[in-house]
This record gives sequence, C-alpha cells and structure tokens, in this order.
Amino acid sequence: RRMAGCSVSACRPELRLPLGAPAGNRRDRALLVPAVLDSSGEQTVVLPVHSAGSSDVIGGGGAEGSFVVEAGCPEIPAGEIVTFRPWSEWPS
Repeated sequence: RRMAGCSVSACRPELRLPLGAPAGNRRDRALLVPAVLDSSGEQTVVLPVHSAGSSDVIGGGGAEGSFVVEAGCPEIPAGEIVTFRPWSEWPS
C-alpha cells in the first residue's frame, strides 16, 4: 500500500454492486475475475472481462478491478450482488 501511495481504505475499497452478466468457476480454487463498471443503464453493474487466465495482459489491462468467484461455483447469475475491488485509487 505504501508503494501505491494511498491509504488502506483508498487502496482496498469494496464496492457491493450487481453483476451485469453471469460468471462462474468450475475449478477447485477461487477465481479472481477481471471486470469493468458499466454505468450506462439505470444502475452501475459489474461486467466480467474475458480473460484467458492470469497471464492475459490484454484482458487484465482492459479491466478496472476484479471480483472473486468461489471454488466450485458453477454460476453467479446476472443481478446477484458481488464485491468489486477497483485496481486504482477510489474517491472516498
């Protein structure tokens, strides 16, 4: 956090927002899903960004943050509330 130049609360905010598209994880460990925020509709939603895995620099570079899908969770339906963590400093 110190190297990022921001306080704990600014570096690690948690935004509880609805998911704008389904996401799932059939693996045996938690999955960190890159995502963007979409405010074009009536409410702001979290949209998963297509990613080929942790080495996908292009997919990760287009994301604004991430959310976690727990191990063995085949689907989180659109509209379900997820905890989104932005990757940049968030205004408090």
